[in-house]
Amino acid sequence: MNFKQHSPYSASRLDQFAEKLLEVSNTTATDYLLIDPYSIGDAVHTLSLVDEFRKKYCTKGESVNFICSLRSLPVAKLFKNINYCVGIDCSPHEYQLEALAERYGPVPIGRPILMPPDMYSRGWLGRLSEAGRLNSIEAKKLILELDLDVIPQVPQLDSNLYEEISIKANSIGLCRNSVIIFNHANTIKEANSEIYKPLSKYWGDRVYYDATIQGKGVVSWAKPLTMTIEEIPYYAQFVGTVVNIRSGITDLLAFSDANVITIYPNSDMLFDWTGNKKRVMQAFKNLTLAKLRLSDKAREFPLFCDEDDSIECVADKLNSILEKSIFV
Repeated sequence: MNFKQHSPYSASRLDQFAEKLLEVSNTTATDYLLIDPYSIGDAVHTLSLVDEFRKKYCTKGESVNFICSLRSLPVAKLFKNINYCVGIDCSPHEYQLEALAERYGPVPIGRPILMPPDMYSRGWLGRLSEAGRLNSIEAKKLILELDLDVIPQVPQLDSNLYEEISIKANSIGLCRNSVIIFNHANTIKEANSEIYKPLSKYWGDRVYYDATIQGKGVVSWAKPLTMTIEEIPYYAQFVGTVVNIRSGITDLLAFSDANVITIYPNSDMLFDWTGNKKRVMQAFKNLTLAKLRLSDKAREFPLFCDEDDSIECVADKLNSILEKSIFV
């Protein structure tokens, strides 16, 4: 793609935009700046590689800074492996970020700005991902010039914060051996509440749903539960089991040692703006915690939805997972 033909932004304007990003992130010419303007899962995938990135490139104590969406900012706080992090409302700058990525390209080592692969992988990386040939973490390893065998590193839960969450949970009547439903995602539509009905057979009135984002993910017959993004893995560990639609929350749940039942979508569950929905659906199957190698603690039980699955079919698949496993 020819930059001058396709971008409404002049090179000088993009250079000014780049300088502003360096300024707000306290990044000097010898530091590294990671820019990931997407959502929670993308931030987890990028930050899980920062320790290895430091080993390879930060030989003289260079800082590694991070620009992300406002929603992803708490994720960086969980990792604690970034020198300086700033969250910005990326949506007004989305086209500028795309153009900036194209101008600087896959940045050679020695330049301070590194873009995530999603920003400029509409070509071969994007096609490989949609075809299920590699996952987003592997794509980021290629961009960051890391060994593909590198194991991503996610944070250990803080024991003091876990105790605080336990006290908070007890104070609101949330007990251990409960289950929390996360029924919302940016790319995948909310599931019909009936899909989750088998949970009541095993947990009775101890079924909760994440009600943090008002109006999203409502499960009418379950109990609402609000929590911050930082608290999600702690609550998961406390209750022991979660059921979620595949999203960035799935990646956060990998920090815990909970049982994680993840619903992977068919094309009907994807929004129209996702592009070729059948190819995207295939790519999602490459995002299990095992394939991402993101956790050796959480036990994930993937539930793959087929194209012709009805609400009853998905509920039956969930019930089958519960029958074959001991959760309660």
